[in-house]
Parts: sequence; C-alpha cells; structure tokens
Amino acid sequence: QSDDLLYLKVSEILNLIDHTLITVGDSSQALERLVAAHSEHYTESEQVQVPRPIMEGKTILFKGARKFKFEKLYNRLSVQSHSAYLEIDLSAMEHNLSVYASIIPPDTKIMTVIKASAYGSGAKELAKHLQHRQVSYMAVAYVDEGIQLREADIHTPILVLNPDLDQLDEMVEHQLEPEVYDIIQLQHLITHTDNLLPIHLKLDTGMHRLGFKEEDLSALCELLSTSKIRVSTVFSHLAASDEPLHSDYTKMQIALYNEMCNQIVLAIGYTPIRHIANTAAITRFPHAHYDMVRLGLGLYGIDGDLKTSNRLERVHTLKAKIIQIKLLSKGETVGYNRTHTLERNSRIAIINIGYADGLMRSSGNSKHSVHLHGRYVPIIGNVCMDLTMIDITDVSAAELGDDVELFGKKVDIRSLAKINNTIPYELLAGISTRVKKVYVRS
Repeated sequence: QSDDLLYLKVSEILNLIDHTLITVGDSSQALERLVAAHSEHYTESEQVQVPRPIMEGKTILFKGARKFKFEKLYNRLSVQSHSAYLEIDLSAMEHNLSVYASIIPPDTKIMTVIKASAYGSGAKELAKHLQHRQVSYMAVAYVDEGIQLREADIHTPILVLNPDLDQLDEMVEHQLEPEVYDIIQLQHLITHTDNLLPIHLKLDTGMHRLGFKEEDLSALCELLSTSKIRVSTVFSHLAASDEPLHSDYTKMQIALYNEMCNQIVLAIGYTPIRHIANTAAITRFPHAHYDMVRLGLGLYGIDGDLKTSNRLERVHTLKAKIIQIKLLSKGETVGYNRTHTLERNSRIAIINIGYADGLMRSSGNSKHSVHLHGRYVPIIGNVCMDLTMIDITDVSAAELGDDVELFGKKVDIRSLAKINNTIPYELLAGISTRVKKVYVRS
C-alpha cells in the first residue's frame, strides 16, 4: 500500500490514544501533519533526544526498517545501564514455527514450551506473540510462571509441568492445567478440585523422570474409570530422540507409549490428545506426531537434524560492547592468573559481559571466538565476572562502542555449548536478568 494510505491508518490509531510521536527519516515526516498530539522529527536515529520524564512509566514502540538501527536507540534510552543485550528476532521465531508446521500434518497441534522464561527470551513477550500464531497449547514449569502469563492476558491453554499441590486454588482461578504423574497426586486432585481442572497424564516410557510406569497402569485406569476428572492429554518424554545412536530406544519408547495410551483410552471411554514428539522427534520420527507435538529449542532455530536446521533462522543474538581498547606488547599477559601470554604486539578490547551475565568462564583462553566487523576474534584470558577480553589485532576498524556478537546469526550457540561441555538450553537459561532483552522484527 502507498505511504499516504499507511500514514493515514497509523494516524487514525494514534489519534485514539494519548501519545508522543517521534519520526525519523524524510518520508515519515508526512505523518506528523496527520496526528493531533505533540510530535518531533529527526533525519537520523542518532539525533533522537527523548527527555527522561517523557519516557518514565510509558510504553515505547520502536517501528521501522533495520537501516535506522533502532536497537542502538533502544540501548541509549533504556533504563538499564548495562549495555550487553540479548536480541530476540520475532520474525525468525515466526519463520521457525512455520517450518515445523509444514513438517507435521495439518490437523496436528503445536504446544510451545516456554518454561524458564522461554529459555531466557522472556515468556510473557513471546507468549503474547505466539498466541496469535499456530499454537494450541503452551507449557511452563511452575504454577507461578503460568500465573504470570495469565496476568499478561494470555488466553491459550497452559500446561504446568511441575505443579505444586499447595497451589491448587490458584491453578483453578487462573485455569492452569496440571501434569499428573503419580497416583497420590491424582487422588489429591480428584478430592480437592471438584473436577474443575483438566489434567495431563505423564507416562514414563524410559526417561525415568516423572511419570506413571507400565506397572502403574492398572491402578491408574481403575481410578480414572471411577472418577469424573477430565483427561485433556496423555504424553511422555523421549530420552534421546536427537541421538541416532539411540534410535532403537526411542522407537521402543514410542511403541510402549502407544500401548499405554490404548489402555487408558479403554478405561476412560474417550481419546485425549496424545503427544510424545519433542523438537528432535518432529523431524526424526514422523510416526510419533500423533495429535500434538511439543516445540522447544526448535522454535529458537536449533535442531540437531541438519536438513531441518538449514531451514531455520536463529532467534537469539547475544551482544556486548567494547568499552576500552589497549595496545600491549609481545610477552605481556592478560587476565586473572596470567593464563594468556601474547605472542605478538597486540590490540585488545575489553567488552562489558562476563560470567555473571551468562557467558561461562570456561569460554575464555582462545576456546571461543566472537564476531566483530566481519571477523572472528578469540576471547583471551579467563572470562571475568563482569568483563571479557578479546584480541582485535586483526580488526583495524574496531573502535570504542562497537557491538560484539557472542552468539547468534554469525556465531553458532552450539559451538559455544560444545566448548563448555553443555547444551544450548543451559546457555540460554543462564543469561542473567541484568542483560537487557531487545525484541526486533527482521
């Protein structure tokens, strides 16, 4: 549509609310003439000045093409002074959701797993976005996480994976649906909730964490058949669906799950939603899609299947800023315990991120490289609590204030995880709350 029509529609929305309008760029100045409230115009985003009193307590929407670099404006205006930030690309997340939707049958539902603050992404923000997409269920770890989503006006059904029986009243009030994994828990729910909560039965088919084992089925089916409690879904968790070495074990789990489900269906007289496939199983075991799949890490662009991985886009980019540059001589040492000795005259940069922010201490000493001005440069010395040193000798363009990518679209988070003998889940969940979150659409 034309700019004139677009600006007319935007002005109609703005004139309905109390607002302050700030425009950047030549063409957008035409919007100012259509709005009634105070407005300001700048030719470049670097020129924008917003007095602190105008911002306090207000919601600020940044909308524009990436060429305007509004993420830098956000950093400048943000209340948090720590300028390391986690960029979350909502467009990439939408793309990934569409990729998995294209893999499963059209009538198969998707449950998105957004526990642990959506793996560090901010559960409320992502849930607001996801509930308008192809998502039938959301899963959180604890009741409090579910309550936060309800208070953020999230209406999508929510499964609580580790429900606290002391919070049943809150679960009923906020319409949160509990995972049920043993007989004692089920009896308590039947006795104390007046059957107001639909439940999700967890079967232990080989993960050996939470869940009913095969020998528990007789007692489970008897209790279910004599109660009025509603079983919404029956599910299980695969122990190693991403490992080709354990494919036979995964197939065994799926077969056992199918047998156990059939017994439950016979006992209750209806068929609940069935789901066992996690991200890896969506691509590797299509016969396990059943009625719904659970999408976790794949939503953020990470899948062990190479073919699927090549179709995905990375959602997270962790960035820090160069706050000092030093020239050091060959033979000098860098960091605690003098673990790095310079082998040449060097130019090093100090960036404002450390292990207190989620960059693991063992990432240092040239094990991990970060991205800067099209080059990959090593972390040298040990990662400190708040700071990290990098060797920028070969990046002549590097200067104070430059952003450095720790992982993201240029640096694979899986490589960083491997260096630290861990998994991407742990890295994402371990990002500190003092690291700002910036949501962008590419």
